[in-house]
Amino acid sequence: PVEVDNVQLRYYALPNIPAVISPANNATGVSRNPTLTSSAYAGSLTHVNSDWEIWDAYPLTAQASNKIWSKDNDTTNMTSIVVNTANGTFANALSGKDKLGPVINYWVRVRYQNSVGDSAWSTSNLFTPSVNEVPVTPVNTAPANNATNQALRPQLQSSVYSDTNNDA
Repeated sequence: PVEVDNVQLRYYALPNIPAVISPANNATGVSRNPTLTSSAYAGSLTHVNSDWEIWDAYPLTAQASNKIWSKDNDTTNMTSIVVNTANGTFANALSGKDKLGPVINYWVRVRYQNSVGDSAWSTSNLFTPSVNEVPVTPVNTAPANNATNQALRPQLQSSVYSDTNNDA
C-alpha cells in the first residue's frame, strides 16, 4: 500500500500584463529619443526581464518590417528605458539611425517576464515625436564684418555646419 500525506500544490502564474505609462497614448511633440515608462511589475514571482518594441504601423503584428526599435530580454531597464542605440536596436526603416523620425506616428508596447514565462503584450500607446530642430545658424567668417578694401570677387567663408541634435 502507498500512503500520501500532506501534499501541497502551488500554482505560479505569468506576470500581469503591464501598461505603457509614458509616452501617454496620443501624445504629440514627444522627444525623438523618448523615455518609455511602464507600470510597476505585478506577479507572484520575481521580474526577470522586459521586452520593449516601437512600431511605425498598426496593427503591430502585421509585418516584422514595421518594427523599427526594440530591446529584448532587458534585465536593466525593466520599467523605464531611453530609446537610443545604447539601449536597443533601430531596425528596418530606421536601421543605422540614432533616434526616431520627426512627426511620424509610432506605437510602443512592453511585456514582462518571470521564471514561468512572458506576460501578454501591453496595449500599445500611439505617440508622435516633435519636428526637426533647425541647425545652428551659420556665421560669416570672411570677409570680416564691415571690412573695407575687399577684392571685387571676395572669397566668402562661414562657420562649419553644425546640427547639434543630429536630426538632419
